[in-house]
Amino acid sequence: MKLRELIDFLNQIPAELADFDVDIAELIESDESGVKYRLDKPVVAVYVREDTKEVLLMNAPMEQYENEIDNEQKQTYGTQEN
Repeated sequence: MKLRELIDFLNQIPAELADFDVDIAELIESDESGVKYRLDKPVVAVYVREDTKEVLLMNAPMEQYENEIDNEQKQTYGTQEN
């Protein structure tokens, strides 16, 4: 999904929904029983990486990933966290 597609979609959401929580939802199916369930993770931070032209919706603060990411890759222009 491109950012412009997300912006277009968000602009269509009625204003009265503005206080709703935003989560990342993943539909998972159990291999054994065929039961499907949804795993929701809250969006707690949004990072814009200009070097890779990505907008990252994070379910944990970037600080939790600091040991896994090189300093060069940690550019967080336009950071907004809850």
